[in-house]
Amino acid sequence: MKSLLTIITLLIMLTSGVAYAQDYLNDPVFGLRSAMQTFQNHEYGEAYKRFSALATIYPNDSRNSVFNFMAAKSLYEAGDYAHSDSLWDSFMSKFPTSRYLPEAHLFKGHCLYKQNKLIDAADEYLLAIEPDPHSKAAEVARNNLMPLVRRGLTMDALKSLVSRHPISSATEPLEFEIARQDIDNGHYRKGIASLQAFMLRFPGSREFKQAKMLIDESRDKAENQISIGLLAPVTGSFQEFGRSMVEGARLALKGNKDKSSDVELSIKDTGSDPIVAAKVAREMADEEPMAVVGPLNSEAALSAAIVLNERSIPMITPTASESGLSSIGPYVFQISPSIQQLGTAMGQYAVKNLKMNEVAIIAPDDADGRKISNAFAEVVYRQGGEVIFTAYYPAGATDFKAQIMPLHDILVARAAAQLASGKLDSAEIVDAKTHELLGKDDWPVNLDGLFLPGYADELKMLIPQVRYHVIRTRFLGSDGWDSPDLLHEVKNYVENAAFVTDFHPLTGDSNWSKFARAYQSAYGHAPDKAAATTYDAVQLILAGIARGNKSPEKLRDYLNQIEDYNGISTIVTFKDTDRANNAVGIYSTDGRRLGK
Repeated sequence: MKSLLTIITLLIMLTSGVAYAQDYLNDPVFGLRSAMQTFQNHEYGEAYKRFSALATIYPNDSRNSVFNFMAAKSLYEAGDYAHSDSLWDSFMSKFPTSRYLPEAHLFKGHCLYKQNKLIDAADEYLLAIEPDPHSKAAEVARNNLMPLVRRGLTMDALKSLVSRHPISSATEPLEFEIARQDIDNGHYRKGIASLQAFMLRFPGSREFKQAKMLIDESRDKAENQISIGLLAPVTGSFQEFGRSMVEGARLALKGNKDKSSDVELSIKDTGSDPIVAAKVAREMADEEPMAVVGPLNSEAALSAAIVLNERSIPMITPTASESGLSSIGPYVFQISPSIQQLGTAMGQYAVKNLKMNEVAIIAPDDADGRKISNAFAEVVYRQGGEVIFTAYYPAGATDFKAQIMPLHDILVARAAAQLASGKLDSAEIVDAKTHELLGKDDWPVNLDGLFLPGYADELKMLIPQVRYHVIRTRFLGSDGWDSPDLLHEVKNYVENAAFVTDFHPLTGDSNWSKFARAYQSAYGHAPDKAAATTYDAVQLILAGIARGNKSPEKLRDYLNQIEDYNGISTIVTFKDTDRANNAVGIYSTDGRRLGK
């Protein structure tokens, strides 16, 4: 009987305990008090369950934000950081104007730190500081942020955080640390510029005196340190050329014989994107380089040129060839001639040197094809010659009869008129075997010159078809002809053809051979145009610095006087050219240089 009484007593006690445990759900005020007591007793798992239940049962209660906040905090105290992290996101989404928002960012930062997500943790600490830098939450966040700033985060991470909070005063310690690390790493000019910006932005900073002291200590070191910037597509669809630019620039610095100045290379990634190029150009300008080389292509070069010209920093683009880039301003220089300049040079050579009176054009039907054809035709007419026919073919064409036969017909009509007037010997158009007059489609016809400014793969098919249709002419071309593979395939169809290009390394040239050997030794592969022209651009800057031009303005004046600079990739002339190099080479199909 006694044991039965004991069992009944225990059942009553257990039942009443369950009932008591459920009472907190019946009243939100009592429930909040009960859940808080559980939390204060360090029963965090149970506290989470109670706060979570209250949040679900009373969604419209004025204390709902408190229920949600404490549920997330209970999980944090219980050590469930990943789950707590997601609850903080939920809280901030549900209650974007809550007065508890700074504390929510603070605890989310703690959760991320515990998960070793350091940059994201620092981001949350900054968000905890921003609303009220003098609050208790801001003080705790700042104390947790500083060890990350000084030891836990890389330079790139610090810069990323500052860029995420561009107008926040909370980034004060980050901006000082970035500048201090630049000084420690020997980037004195960059560090001084950053410290000066820091002092202007945070005149009341605790680090103000130290910033001033670092500037004073670094000035003498900065005097002899010069930075050359490089804007290149290190990532993205043109990263292979970006790599070549980096390698060419580094090789130029490696061979720098002037030891009077410490020259360093600062590289920024344009990612082949004009918008990114403008952004990193601004960042580069803030570092106050002596000059900048790049970007690779015309679109990126245009946006970067606007920024750097405005900041009075010389920019030499080694490969961008869009006409008019250098006209953006007096600090912009182009090494690669425009497609129009190639056409102009070929037209001048055809009429003036080869004494051609009548020429024709068959070109790709794209922007570059039309630009180079128009430039060629314009100069031919201006010098007294005549373009008797122009045709364009679509991309991917393999059969060029539609472009060749109309030209052949024009030449046949002229030959027929000459035959009728006795100016053409009929033996020219008689079959040697049958002694009969050939059909007009088979008449061999003559033309002084045929300009084919196409691409190598197209020219492999176009050139034999011109010969098949018995047009006897001297071929003229542009940089698409500068292909050993092409010239090998069409060697039986061309004789004394001439082409124009701005980059044609000659194997017998000692300067090129020396450069190519050094490049191969350093990087394990042969240099391309991007590497060679970037090398030349850096060498031009180094030559100016060695002659005492140690300010951007003096260096600009020096570059403006460059004439017939014998680079390893090309001849460079900026004098009297609106800073756009117009030095190109005319070459024969056997590799001989015919003119420039």
